[in-house]
Amino acid sequence: MSDAIVLYKFDENYYAFDEDAEAVSRVCDLPLAMTKGIPRTDVTYWLFAKCTRQLVIAGYQIAVVQEFQTPSGQSRWILRKVSLRKHVSA
Repeated sequence: MSDAIVLYKFDENYYAFDEDAEAVSRVCDLPLAMTKGIPRTDVTYWLFAKCTRQLVIAGYQIAVVQEFQTPSGQSRWILRKVSLRKHVSA
């Protein structure tokens, strides 16, 4: 198991890729899609809290990465949040 499941936030939704996508798909019972041969799982914004709760209960940590624009208009990626909680109430 890696250090954390990485979810990328684009607009209102979250996406996991590769092994993270497979784990999210399995734990959250979400479909696994393939994009150019790379596994991908989409987590809609209304399922985000439920899905991340299920992942934490399953023993995963969550890292959310979000794109932002600098004042000069350049796009950059930042780590928005890391959940280090081991237990959450269901």
